[in-house]
Amino acid sequence: MESALKNAEGDFLELAPKNADADGKVKASLIPWDILMEFLPPAYEEGLIKYEKESWRRGFKVSQMFESATRHLTTFYYQGENLDPEAVEKYGIEKHHLAGAIFSLLSILHTMKYRPELDDRRSPTNGYLLQEPKNDRKITDIKKQR
Repeated sequence: MESALKNAEGDFLELAPKNADADGKVKASLIPWDILMEFLPPAYEEGLIKYEKESWRRGFKVSQMFESATRHLTTFYYQGENLDPEAVEKYGIEKHHLAGAIFSLLSILHTMKYRPELDDRRSPTNGYLLQEPKNDRKITDIKKQR
């Protein structure tokens, strides 16, 4: 539930009834837009230069994006490298490794939603493609069960 709003004098403000309808809806104000808008565009810009505009919309194999995210994360964490040198040297783009990882993870989510046939995750025990991903329920369904 939203906390009550106060004016400069500390008095509670009366809110319009519409505010009560906001419960249960997406709260975009919780997303750190300043960080996303600063760090993610270079990752998408690199794809624009390397490939073509919005090529990510066609989807990627999940394994490809998982490997990319892992490379970016391990380079950032274990080598202490912030900027991706390939993006800087080849394209003049200051892309942070964490933005590269986020791009890859968002691409996986996009693929899972719009191109599920590109989901090539494999079983760690036998190497076969996973036929039915686990926990394929919506979060709202899980919350209702509690």
